[in-house]
Amino acid sequence: GAKLIGLPRNYLLGVRFSLFLSAISATQFGQHLEKVFADNKKEACELEMSRRHKRSEVYVSVESMASNTDKGKACRSAVIDVTGMRRTEKALLRTREELIQRNAQLRRLSDHLLKKQEEERSRIAGDVHDSFASLLCVIKDQLQFFQGKGDDGRLTRVRNQLDIAIRVPIRI
Repeated sequence: GAKLIGLPRNYLLGVRFSLFLSAISATQFGQHLEKVFADNKKEACELEMSRRHKRSEVYVSVESMASNTDKGKACRSAVIDVTGMRRTEKALLRTREELIQRNAQLRRLSDHLLKKQEEERSRIAGDVHDSFASLLCVIKDQLQFFQGKGDDGRLTRVRNQLDIAIRVPIRI
């Protein structure tokens, strides 16, 4: 306990432990002790140490148990430093929050990308329809000039193929 508080051990003898706790934790520790003596069983709680003697936050887990002595009831407590665990928990919570924010950002970017892809597809389809289909129609009309001047069967097959080719960009 002396290491956690940052004071020499002889200074701590006979001093109430609650004096080294933050105000909120001192109240929680009082409730903890009441429960230990009332239930007569082992109890545990987590508390924040006061920062009067330490510069950074220190969290402890306190396990207490009441016992009967020749002078009456007594309480024995074990104090365990859980500061590292608390800091890790806080870091995990921050990381989780960052992850949630980044996932939301990725969803927004993905939605934006899909929207842009659809716009690009529509633009390309329009370009194909407008330019390619109109070129094929012009070629078909120009083939009309050759109708009746030679191999009409072959000309008819080419015109049929052009009709099919004109329908493809319209479908796209």
